[in-house]
Amino acid sequence: KLQDVPTSKRFKDLLEKLMPNGASMKDSEFQRVLGLIGLIIGKTFLADAIARYDGYILSTVMQTDWWVFVRAVASGAFFRTFLAFFDAQMMRQKWYLNLEWRRRLTKYLMDLY
Repeated sequence: KLQDVPTSKRFKDLLEKLMPNGASMKDSEFQRVLGLIGLIIGKTFLADAIARYDGYILSTVMQTDWWVFVRAVASGAFFRTFLAFFDAQMMRQKWYLNLEWRRRLTKYLMDLY
C-alpha cells in the first residue's frame, strides 16, 4: 500500500533531488531557472508593449499620411520578429533545463539500486 504523503512533501523531495545544492548560484541549473524566469517576464513586457503599439498602428490608419502607417506596420513587424526570437530562446532554455533535470533524476534513481 502506498503511503499517504502530502503533495508539499513530495514536491520538496523532488526539488532536493533536482537541485541538490538548493537555491545556490553555484548550481548552473538554478542559474538557468532564474534566466528562464527573466525571459518569461521580459516576454510578457514585450508582448504588452506590442499590444499597446498595435493601438498606435490602428490610429495611423485614420491619418492622411500613408508613410506614417507603413513605418508603424514595419516597426510592428520588427517587434514581432524579436518576440519570435524570444520564444526560441525560451524553448532552448527549457530543453536544456529538462535534459539536465532528467539526467539528475535518472542518476538519483540509478544510485538507489
